[in-house]
Amino acid sequence: MKAHYKKTLKPHTSNQHRASVKDADCEEELNLVAGELVELARKRLPDRVLGGVLTGLEADIRQDGILLALSWYIRQRRESPFPPEYPWLAPRAIAAALKIQKRDYLKQRKRELTAMKSIAEDKEATIIHPALKRTCDWPSPAIRTMIGEAIRVALKFGRISHANASIALEIYANQTSVRTMAERLKVHRSSINQHLSRVRREIPDIIERIEVPLHELM
Repeated sequence: MKAHYKKTLKPHTSNQHRASVKDADCEEELNLVAGELVELARKRLPDRVLGGVLTGLEADIRQDGILLALSWYIRQRRESPFPPEYPWLAPRAIAAALKIQKRDYLKQRKRELTAMKSIAEDKEATIIHPALKRTCDWPSPAIRTMIGEAIRVALKFGRISHANASIALEIYANQTSVRTMAERLKVHRSSINQHLSRVRREIPDIIERIEVPLHELM
């Protein structure tokens, strides 16, 4: 009679168990380091200690500093054990990280304040040209719009004739060439240039006094 032996299954936990234990240990280690960094950051940079453009940003700077220091720890921990010349010192790490974050926040705030100042100066509802922008810096559509407005103002106050205005508007505002305009009116180009010459003498002085809509200059 043959004996039947019952196979005993070995628990399949060796590698998986070691991996899970290692992951748990790493997580616990990071939590401990993060907790230490949080306490150190609060002591080194408490609330309501920063002034100037960094006023009220202590919590944000602390958070970014903690994350930066923790990233250093993780990077160094990969070389475990820590090399003797670069030991992990949490107080030194958080001090350096907070210093870097304060510097970066200061640069960012300065850029923001510069942008806000530029907006305050350049984005009023209207501005008096040429207070902020030179004519050569205007977009082409804005140049045509302002020349057209100056021509209409000159006509309104009798500084140019209706013929001067209509020809100048067609050429400057609608971008019609002198040759095309002369052919359309069946006159010599010199006649068109005489009208334009009269307009060119008047509109520069008017443009300097016209209120420039901001959206035209954007």
